[in-house]
Amino acid sequence: MIKREYTERRNGIPVKMVEKVCDGCGMTRQVTIYSILRGRKVRGSEVDFCDKCSRIHKHVRNGKTHGNFKHGLSSSGYRRVVADGVRRYEHIVVAEQELRRPIQHGESVHHIDFVKTNNLPENLFVFSGEVEHQMAHNSAILSALRFLNVGFWFDRTRKEYVFHKTETEDVGFDASKLIAVQGARYVSKSGKRNREYIVIKDKRDPKTNIRLFHVFLMECYLGRKLYIDEIVHHVDGVATNNVLSNLVLMTKREHRRCHNSLLQCASKMIRAGKIVFDRMDRKYHVLGCG
Repeated sequence: MIKREYTERRNGIPVKMVEKVCDGCGMTRQVTIYSILRGRKVRGSEVDFCDKCSRIHKHVRNGKTHGNFKHGLSSSGYRRVVADGVRRYEHIVVAEQELRRPIQHGESVHHIDFVKTNNLPENLFVFSGEVEHQMAHNSAILSALRFLNVGFWFDRTRKEYVFHKTETEDVGFDASKLIAVQGARYVSKSGKRNREYIVIKDKRDPKTNIRLFHVFLMECYLGRKLYIDEIVHHVDGVATNNVLSNLVLMTKREHRRCHNSLLQCASKMIRAGKIVFDRMDRKYHVLGCG
């Protein structure tokens, strides 16, 4: 209970203080009024305890009463449950119940509609390895990009894919003149992360003499080299389409957020039935296009 209230100045700032008497052991202690109100909110009563009595009476903040409680979700957005006395991810528990065996090392449980809280058995698929899992993600992104400028658009201001129509920015830069002026010429297509990028031979680079064309083009447009945390993104997902209006300069953090927004667009297309997941092929396809 509160014995008395008073005001105390800390670093020149007035702070409301109280003299608290523990209802468990009777110990008196001076604390701020805010700690009293916070403790009563957690306990749901007007009872006041010291730290020792609070632990004895189990009046500690945990689970739903904790300030950082996120409704059973992890920091990455997955729902967690208690199974056999152990706190685990719900989608893994559901997948193990369907398979009637534990998930093996290296296997990954995939959400077909990319909604991390939708842990229904028909929405889960177990991949044997992370490579197959990533290939499925890539197929979903490529399938979703077929609806670009139809079902969703790219916002160059926010550097994200959005569901409202945006205006396409006309850069007005002639790449053909650029190649002639800089003395660089087309060489071949280079496979990088299962994607083909156009590379050029740049005589100004004595070390490798080979440059990715979309990076080279953006550097010439900016008039400087790219910083270490900068990436050139292809809006339509076609790595060989190096029209400057299809290229966007962004940081690595913005690039991750951009791809997350693209996955959200793919998720909406999947839930709308426009993109389907083939469990035999283990890839996503546009409905009716195989």
